[in-house]
Amino acid sequence: MACSRGLAFDADVSSTDPAVVERGAKLLHDSLVITHELGGTHFTGALYSALGKYGAPLTAPGRADIVRVLRDLAAEAASRGMTLGLEVCNRYETNVVNTARDALRLADDVGATTCSYTWTLTT
Repeated sequence: MACSRGLAFDADVSSTDPAVVERGAKLLHDSLVITHELGGTHFTGALYSALGKYGAPLTAPGRADIVRVLRDLAAEAASRGMTLGLEVCNRYETNVVNTARDALRLADDVGATTCSYTWTLTT
């Protein structure tokens, strides 16, 4: 079984506000735990940012926070025998992962062996 989620702007791990990043990290952790408790083996979605159009490009500190949060989440997922999925979204939904190359680069930077990639077609 798999569960999916997206993040809101008030819990965006790519934010420049440390409190917002930590709120997002907690939400991802709690969601992973719930997925595991439900018997899930895969936790997927846009786990790296809020879903919505951004007014500016991703910042270097924002990307660093994404990598840090996902490294922790991937380690926790691995300890539970779970796989993370990174959903590729179009540019109107996020400014982080819009192509397969973006997803592969992020997974490489996270260094997780328990990441997969989910492609969705949106119109």
